[in-house]
Amino acid sequence: MSATVQDILSRHWMMHNTYDNLADKFAIHLNDTHPVLAIPELMRLLIDEHKFKWLDAWQVVTSVFSYTNHTLMQEALETWPVDMLGKILLRHLQLIFEINEHFLEEVQKKFPKDNDLLARVSIIDETNGRRVRMAWLALANPSLSKVLDDAIGKNWRTNLIQLEDIKPQAGLCRRCVRRSWRTSNVWRSTWPSIWMW
Repeated sequence: MSATVQDILSRHWMMHNTYDNLADKFAIHLNDTHPVLAIPELMRLLIDEHKFKWLDAWQVVTSVFSYTNHTLMQEALETWPVDMLGKILLRHLQLIFEINEHFLEEVQKKFPKDNDLLARVSIIDETNGRRVRMAWLALANPSLSKVLDDAIGKNWRTNLIQLEDIKPQAGLCRRCVRRSWRTSNVWRSTWPSIWMW
């Protein structure tokens, strides 16, 4: 995964001599929880190797990556122990904590004083030992969240099972959802292809 992300950056630099247009030229689609580590890896490379500011790197990352999963069943929503990640990929874990902090600040602005919600949507699951919710890491994307909000309302944010509410709309409003996605300026890299195509 790291070699692939590094190769993308290298090829992009050779062609464009800048990373400012990376999200316009590359899209990385993650179709399961295992490759989600590419998100903190791209953050690491942009911040540590290419001297991006954190928010600028996050803007690129949320524009480049998209995510779908084949199911919302609990056993498919993989979690990884914080201790294990800390021993193997310390810098990635640090970035995951920073992404989580940024994400929870955004959630708190929209839902002030709802600590139960913060615990449910946190990328770090604190209930059964500290674990990273890999799918949550992929869903901390503001552009994707807005399109889903517009399509099915905001209740999915507090209960991911409600993403199934988009199924009935797949045929009826495909065009209107596509249109709003395209106007969000990141449609090519973050189209939610779970049921839409």
